[in-house]
Amino acid sequence: MPSRPGGGGGGKDDQDRDVAADPAAAGIPPRRASRLWLLRPVGDFSELDAVLDHLCTVAEEREVPVELSADFARLCVREMQALAGKD
Repeated sequence: MPSRPGGGGGGKDDQDRDVAADPAAAGIPPRRASRLWLLRPVGDFSELDAVLDHLCTVAEEREVPVELSADFARLCVREMQALAGKD
């Protein structure tokens, strides 16, 4: 099974900084204050883990590193749009 991005060592302060900095570096807009990002399955998938595994598999097949990057974010957006029938 492909590995998912994220994880790593460091303390809570490092994690809090990474939560804001890493998505911005990947071109993902910041979450607005008092808003939550909720994840749900898309397409024919019934479990979120299955969607994440699928995205990682597609990335590896297309030789896109499975890491928090603009390339991986773009791949995820395109693939989720395709899964939702919005491509």
